[in-house]
Amino acid sequence: MIDFKTLSLDEQKTIWMTVAHAVIEHWGLAVNDVSWLGYTNNAVFKVDAQQGGYVLRLHPPGRIDVPMLTSELQWLHAIRHNTDLIAPFPDETADDGMLFAMGHSDDLPAPHTVFGTLFEHIDGQAKTSDAPTEDDMSRIGAYLAKLHTVG
Repeated sequence: MIDFKTLSLDEQKTIWMTVAHAVIEHWGLAVNDVSWLGYTNNAVFKVDAQQGGYVLRLHPPGRIDVPMLTSELQWLHAIRHNTDLIAPFPDETADDGMLFAMGHSDDLPAPHTVFGTLFEHIDGQAKTSDAPTEDDMSRIGAYLAKLHTVG
């Protein structure tokens, strides 16, 4: 068994990319390209498919449990359906789930199960945190106020 934590970032990325390609099949997309975006709490990939652009998150083993992840996905779904807010929208797998659990080899840390979630890509622009304007702060406040109304 490989000690995942001792692998270099490039070696970890290779494993994550293999997992990403296997997981993405469960959404039934005609995939053109999968590219690495980054890793903090999740391995995150940009997915270019004939159906559009997506973001795939792979949740490492032991970092999150199914009830917590399901709750997050349900909340994002409610935000999208019950407000006019722009928020990531979880896409359903080919079998109508918002979450795919994939048992994987010993390459990943125990318990060797990765959770995959897919979201439609939202175009936007990054803003530096040192330059929020009064208008920016007003929009952020209005957005947060609406979030508090989602049930």
